[in-house]
Amino acid sequence: MIDLDEHEATIPKSESAEVADDPQETCSEQQKERKSLLREAEESLRKADRPNPRARDGPRAKDMVKNKVPEEISQYATMPVPETYDLYLPYRVQYKLLTYLQASLETVCFGYLKREHSHTLEGSDSLREVEYPENLELPQYVNIFREHVEFDSQALNKYLDKPVKHLYNSLVWLRHYTVHRIQINIGYLYVWVNDARSLAKLVGDSKAAEQFETTQFRLERLLAGLRRRRVKYEDKLLAKVKELAAKRAELDRLEKEAMETYV
Repeated sequence: MIDLDEHEATIPKSESAEVADDPQETCSEQQKERKSLLREAEESLRKADRPNPRARDGPRAKDMVKNKVPEEISQYATMPVPETYDLYLPYRVQYKLLTYLQASLETVCFGYLKREHSHTLEGSDSLREVEYPENLELPQYVNIFREHVEFDSQALNKYLDKPVKHLYNSLVWLRHYTVHRIQINIGYLYVWVNDARSLAKLVGDSKAAEQFETTQFRLERLLAGLRRRRVKYEDKLLAKVKELAAKRAELDRLEKEAMETYV
C-alpha cells in the first residue's frame, strides 16, 4: 500500500509544502467533508470527456486546471494576480498510486471471479485461460463483470452511491490515465480510490476494502491540508494588498495636500 504521508503534493505555482496532521474533528464533520470531497471529485471526473493525448509526461501549464483568483484580492491589487492551479500530487507519486490501484483491483476482480464465477476464467475462443490476476488488464475484468456478474440490488444500494455502470466506466478511465501517463488533479484520484473501496466491499473483499479506505483517508487528509494552506496563502496575500492599498491612499492624500498647499 502506498504511503501518501511520505510525499509532498503540488500547491499553487507548483510550490511544495509539508502538510501537518489534521486537528481532531467530530465524526459528523468528517462524514460531511468526505461527501463534499467525493461530490466535487466525481463532478471533475465527469467533465473530462477525453484525456489530452499531448500530456503523456504530465500536463503543461496550459493543460492544468486553473483556480479562480479570489475576487477580494483582485479588488485591491493594482497588477494581475499570478494564476494558481488545482492540487496535484508529484507525478511519480500519482503513478505509484494509480499502478497500486490498478494492480490491486485486478487482484480483487480475479479473486471474486475465481470464487463465484470460475467458468469465466477457464478460457474460450476469445479469452485465454486466466491463472493469475496479471493475466488480464483491468478493462478486461470489467468486461467480464459486465457480461457475467449481476449483483443483487440490496448489495448495490448498500455499497455504491452511483449506478454500477458508472463504476465500471470509472475503472476503465483509471487504467487509461495510468498507462498513458496523464497527470490529473487529486480530485480524480479521490474518485478512483473511493470506487476501488466500493468494488472491494461489493465483492466481499474486506481486506482490500480496508486498505483502500486507509489510502482514501490519507488522501482526504492531504487534500484538506493543502486546501487550508492555500487559504492561508490567500489570506496573507489579501492582507498585504490591503496594506499596500491603504499606503497608496495615504500617499495620494499627501500628494493632494501638497498640491493644495502649493496653490
